Amino acid sequence: MNQRRKAVTTVPVGGAVLMGKSPWSAYEAAKRGEIETIQIGKHLGVSVAWMEGVTGVGPGELDDEVEANEIRIRKRQELNIADDEYLVMFMGSSDFIKKGLGRALLSIKSLPKHVLRKTRLFVVGEDNQAPFRRRAFFLGIRDRVEFMSGRDDVGELMLASDLMLHPALDEAAGIVILEAIVAGLPVLATDICGYGHYVEESGVGKLLPSPFRQDELNERLLELIQFQDNKKTEC
Repeated sequence: MNQRRKAVTTVPVGGAVLMGKSPWSAYEAAKRGEIETIQIGKHLGVSVAWMEGVTGVGPGELDDEVEANEIRIRKRQELNIADDEYLVMFMGSSDFIKKGLGRALLSIKSLPKHVLRKTRLFVVGEDNQAPFRRRAFFLGIRDRVEFMSGRDDVGELMLASDLMLHPALDEAAGIVILEAIVAGLPVLATDICGYGHYVEESGVGKLLPSPFRQDELNERLLELIQFQDNKKTEC
């Protein structure tokens, strides 16, 4: 699904970005009314931002949409992801259990067979993969799941992906959610995540309410995949 996706996301919370500031600190500054308009973009995997009248660099001076699309196509080719495949990313630097990988695997398993055949889940992180590899095997989806260790091309992986899946059981913040939003990558996350509310505020993805229900995660995942399929058909 090599759809064009803008790497610059305008977030409707009133404000954004001081050059060199992290995305979340910019969000908070915007909410406090310290700055007026937000635009955050992902440029070669590095967060870039502009503050009108201060940096002298405007969003129009960087063709982020074109470059993001070129990176997306190249990275999907490197990963052997077909144009009609749907790439779901799960990221957890540690503690796959708390990040909700078990829930994620069950949701992938729940997909209708014709959808599952075109869906891939990439698991990125340094936690113990063995129990989850076994779970994927017993669920019958081992050929749909690829486990990776920590990587230095996360920004490019996000541009290559179609969805960030983050159904955490316990997550004080969830920086990966903001990184996905910055990359224009839809997020499906639980409201237990500290930064989960930005999913709703940015309109990029869906937030699952508490108490968590596995069937609701399964339904929302299928909805988001079908939504992307419809967008591709319209194009």
